[in-house]
Amino acid sequence: MKCITSFLPHQFPFVFVDKVILAGKERFITEKKPVIFPDSSSEYFYPKALLIEHAAQTMYIHGFYIGLCNNWWDEAYRPVGFLTGISEANFSSEKYEKEDSLYTQTEVIRICKPMFIVKTSVWKDGDTLLFSGIINGIFTPGTCYEKTSTHSQIGGYVDTKYFDHDEKGYFFNSNNWFLPGHFPDFSCYPGCLVLEGLAQTTGANAQITHLKKIKFRKAMTPQMKYYYKKKTEENHSFNFEIIEDGTNEICAEGILSLAE
Repeated sequence: MKCITSFLPHQFPFVFVDKVILAGKERFITEKKPVIFPDSSSEYFYPKALLIEHAAQTMYIHGFYIGLCNNWWDEAYRPVGFLTGISEANFSSEKYEKEDSLYTQTEVIRICKPMFIVKTSVWKDGDTLLFSGIINGIFTPGTCYEKTSTHSQIGGYVDTKYFDHDEKGYFFNSNNWFLPGHFPDFSCYPGCLVLEGLAQTTGANAQITHLKKIKFRKAMTPQMKYYYKKKTEENHSFNFEIIEDGTNEICAEGILSLAE
C-alpha cells in the first residue's frame, strides 16, 4: 500500500495512523504515536476517547484494503467511511504519554459492502491493553470528496473542553481544533469527541470506562447545535441521547459509564 494517509479522508491534525504493521483480509494492525501538540506550551492532554478514532481509522483502512483485494474498487477510488456504532467497548486505567507507540488491531467479524463490523483493540507498546471493543461502520461514495491542502500550525488546537452550556442545557462545543482534518470539504464532529464532551459534563476529571449500544444515526455538522440529554442515570452510568437543535432529531444514543 502507498503512503497510508493517502487512503484516509482525513488530514492533519486528525490522522491517527502513522503506518501499517500488518495487512490481511482477516486482521489488520497499525501504529501511531499520540503526538498532536508536540510544540505546544499548554499542558498535554489526550482524551482516552480518541482511542476510538484510532480504531475507526484502522477499521476504515482495513475495509478499504479488503475492497481492493475483492476488486470492489481500485486504488483511485476514495470512499468516505463513517463510524456508525459501538456495540460494546472498555477502556483500561493504564496511562500513556506522547512518546508511547500505540498499536491498533482490527479483526473482521462481518463485512458486507458497504457495511463492516470488527473486533478492535488498542495497545501501548504492544503489550499493555488500553481499549477494546466491537465497532461498526459504513462506506459512502466519495464523489464529492476532494482532498484539500489546508494545514494549520501545531499547537493552535489545544482545547480540552468539549461541551458548553446555555438555558437549554449542555451541548457539544463547536470551538474545535479538529475540523480542518475531519473531514476536508465535509467537516463533521467525530463521534469520539462528542462522547468525550458528554463525559466531561459530569465532572472535570471524568474518564470513560465502558460504552454499550452506541449508535451514531446522523452526521453532526458545525452549522447546527447538538444537545446532550440523559434519559436515565445510575451508579456513574447513564443512557443518553444527543439531539439536534431545531429538528429534534436523535443523532446519537447509547449507554456510557464513567470512573468513580
